[in-house]
Amino acid sequence: AYYLSGVTSSIYSKKDGAIPNLLKANHYAKKLEDVSLICESSIKLANVYIALNDLDNAEFYLKEAIKIATKKNALVELSRAYMILGEFYQNRKAYVLALNSYLKTDSIQVNHKLDKNTLGENLMHLGQLHQELKLFNQAEKNFKAAKVIFDDTQNKIGQMHAVFKLGDVYFLEKNYQKALSNYKKVYNFYEHNSFIGNFSEANLSIGRVYMEEKKYKKALQYFNKSLEIQKEGNYFHGQARSNIHIGDVYFILEEFENAKNHYLQALSLIHKNKLNSLKSSLYLKLAKTYNKTKNYNDAIKFYDLNEEIKDSISHLNENQEIFELETKHQTENKQKQIKL
Repeated sequence: AYYLSGVTSSIYSKKDGAIPNLLKANHYAKKLEDVSLICESSIKLANVYIALNDLDNAEFYLKEAIKIATKKNALVELSRAYMILGEFYQNRKAYVLALNSYLKTDSIQVNHKLDKNTLGENLMHLGQLHQELKLFNQAEKNFKAAKVIFDDTQNKIGQMHAVFKLGDVYFLEKNYQKALSNYKKVYNFYEHNSFIGNFSEANLSIGRVYMEEKKYKKALQYFNKSLEIQKEGNYFHGQARSNIHIGDVYFILEEFENAKNHYLQALSLIHKNKLNSLKSSLYLKLAKTYNKTKNYNDAIKFYDLNEEIKDSISHLNENQEIFELETKHQTENKQKQIKL
């Protein structure tokens, strides 16, 4: 009950409710020596701490799950914990560590013939890793391999996730028609079920394609639909992103007051819900918008805020180009170990 309550709170971005309930679940699971629940509650705690940018606690609970699963030889839980640890490292741009974690999951799953769906999910993470490194051909192979697995297990959600991520690869390659085709498949699937977050993402992605094709009226239609869905579900991160995209369209159309209003709505959501990952790009968009309306004091203010954020993270990126080249080399070599 504590675990499910914590998961529900995390879904609705109620982190204050999620952490106490998940900690209680973790505590009682340890008393009962329930390895599965210890690991699942630890992994979910890590996910919440990642969302709060509390990386120390996130790493602690992931490594705790790995330690317990290793000690108890709980291979299913161990493979899953390594997969989430890979996601954690990937979010921190530690791509080599992420790759190593994903390969450990792959090795455990393949050698012990455990859960095919976890193997498919791990391939999705590998695809996302390759996508971030702009290795689009390899990303496409991973996503297609994952879809084959999800087809075999009749995992409809997994299938749609793979189709969606393939759409992202095509979008980044500027193959907008193939991207749109994939996004519409996802749209049609989620339009008739209760996964409103996924349906909203499909709307957002279709809007991005139309925006690139300069079909701004259609883009606004899908962005506004996404915003409406996100409001119904109280998904604050999605609301902020939808407002930003709507603002972008109005900025292109030179309707700067409309652009500013949507950017400010996004900013309010970001500040209230500590959505720090969206701050930098939004500050720059507001600076440009205020500059267009000749409100130069506010333009300078938001430009300076953007520079502060850039300065605070610059030390993390000083060697990023060299590191990514090294990772690409290791990725291509180690990919041979992966059995698709």
